[in-house]
Amino acid sequence: MRHFIFFFLLIFPLLPLVAEESSSLSEDPPPAEESPAPEANRPEQKFFLWHGTGKPLRSVFSLDVEFLLRGVSNLGWGAGIRYERYIWNHIAGKVGFGHGTFKVRDTDAWCTTVSFSLFALYYPFTHELRGFYAGLGGYFDYVGYFGDANVPKDVADTFISIYPLAGYKLWFCRWLMLDFFAGYKVAFISDDAVTFGDVKTIIGSGVKWGVSLKFNF
Repeated sequence: MRHFIFFFLLIFPLLPLVAEESSSLSEDPPPAEESPAPEANRPEQKFFLWHGTGKPLRSVFSLDVEFLLRGVSNLGWGAGIRYERYIWNHIAGKVGFGHGTFKVRDTDAWCTTVSFSLFALYYPFTHELRGFYAGLGGYFDYVGYFGDANVPKDVADTFISIYPLAGYKLWFCRWLMLDFFAGYKVAFISDDAVTFGDVKTIIGSGVKWGVSLKFNF
């Protein structure tokens, strides 16, 4: 009997510890805290090659090198600018201005030209100045001649042209774009127009195609 009482007194203080341990074993372990994903495994921010930030491209300013090339190839000079802006519902408008002074081919005369253009462009697949487009526009070209004894005084005239075209704008970043285009400039030259030399070459009438490098400032 004394041995039993001694054993009970020895075991009794340990019973709460045994009960606490068994209770903790029966409970589900708490969920482990998720450690933040390392920087290398995080999804990268989406990047668009054609503009970079996701903001729609609604306007673009560019230099028109056609006037420069036409002038330099005829021992002269030229310069032009263009501005295009998205207006509404896939439609954009474009205006241009150019000036050149160069030698008339096969003559000793020179000419000076002033050109104004206006276009309406349609982008069927986008709501910005990107991708495929088609349009219709026109030119007002003033041409004056000077510098040759055979050229009558104050010889000048203004010519109207229509210009259907199509193209594709490919943006490399927010400020740089390639514009692939093709069209046909039809000049209306009356029989009584005041001309000297090949006026169609002077105002750049006929088939036009090429690639323009444009900047968005």
